[in-house]
Amino acid sequence: MCSRSCPILLIILHGNEITQGLWAKIFGLNATRPYNISAEEVMLRAGADRIANHRLAYRQNPDPHFQTFGPKTRREFLDFLKISGGI
Repeated sequence: MCSRSCPILLIILHGNEITQGLWAKIFGLNATRPYNISAEEVMLRAGADRIANHRLAYRQNPDPHFQTFGPKTRREFLDFLKISGGI
């Protein structure tokens, strides 16, 4: 879901304050009507899915790796271009 800075951006772009109902329509609860499920059920299931479980586990024990891939300097990039045959 979007961070809480999104309403500020939407207000700036569109000039209207974002209500809870509009927030729900924009960020996913608009699918409750065609699938005939309640918003409460959506919120219940959203907190218990596999991705939510992974996020929760990572928040409890964060371990960023800071590993980067690809060329790290201009020289490495130019060498890569030369080896791969250019653009």
